[in-house]
Amino acid sequence: MKIPVIVWTLITITFAGLNQAEELKEEDVRISVARLLTEAQKYDGCTVCVQGELVGDIFRARGGFWVNLLEGDQCIGLWIPDGLKLGIGRLGGYQVRGDIVRVQGTFYRHCQKHHGGMDIHVVSWQTILPGYEDREEVTGEEFLSVALFGIIGLCTVFLLKIISRRQSGSSHNGENQRAGSGLL
Repeated sequence: MKIPVIVWTLITITFAGLNQAEELKEEDVRISVARLLTEAQKYDGCTVCVQGELVGDIFRARGGFWVNLLEGDQCIGLWIPDGLKLGIGRLGGYQVRGDIVRVQGTFYRHCQKHHGGMDIHVVSWQTILPGYEDREEVTGEEFLSVALFGIIGLCTVFLLKIISRRQSGSSHNGENQRAGSGLL
């Protein structure tokens, strides 16, 4: 009886270990920036893979440069050493979508090299989708609305000016009549 229990226990432990190894491999493939930020202590010093849009500006420093990666509403700084050959097409900003990239690197919760900031030191890089201009198109209805409100605004200003002149003209006439009636 003891042998089947021991064999069953070993089989269970083996499959549980394999299952955990598969979960680690899946996490190694790609992790969300939100999860990385909320579970920073767990991933500190680990190699991670993240994907998102390059946004903001490039900040050059000795030995490399910084750029921000945005995924959803979460952002993290990427440290890219000078030796890494990259081709950044566009950085996201107003009316511009930045390159969508997948990066792999070491995540640091408190990077000692960069004064304690949270960052990823990139070791590999892949552009998934190049950036592009994202100009907002004005529809016919929007144009008509703006034109209509503009015309209404101009008419209102014109009418107020006419009313103002009539009121100021009638008040001057009234003063002249009163002044003139005193002379007679």
